[in-house]
Amino acid sequence: MNWGHKLFIGFSMFVIFVIGMVYVAMKEDVGVLDKDYYARELAYQSVIDGKNNLNKLSESVVIDVNDTFITIHIPDSASVQFTDGKARFIRSADASKDLELPLILDANQTMQIPANKFIDGVYRLHLSWKSNQVNYYYERDVYI
Repeated sequence: MNWGHKLFIGFSMFVIFVIGMVYVAMKEDVGVLDKDYYARELAYQSVIDGKNNLNKLSESVVIDVNDTFITIHIPDSASVQFTDGKARFIRSADASKDLELPLILDANQTMQIPANKFIDGVYRLHLSWKSNQVNYYYERDVYI
């Protein structure tokens, strides 16, 4: 086999590789993490204010994950006159597995969510609530 044939075979293999990569890339889902990201981006100043308000507290939010429950504990000073809140669990690998719940606290300022509502993996937890007319915001990766 002379060098012309080798060059042709090498070039052909490269073209087949590129076409294969284009095919695989076209099959990949490139959906956004949040469908209403634009509206959320416009309201992002409230998220910044909520994070700053939470950072001013001496206590922090505590998240405990075990086989039966995901427990969320809000600091006592951030739960006085608790009026409104929600917990969003965002699964970046599959948006259909996202979960949004109202943040309902018991007498100990905790909320327990059954772990069987989730599949194993990484979720991004977004907590937002209002207490004593002050907005609070907390986010963290949770491994379930």
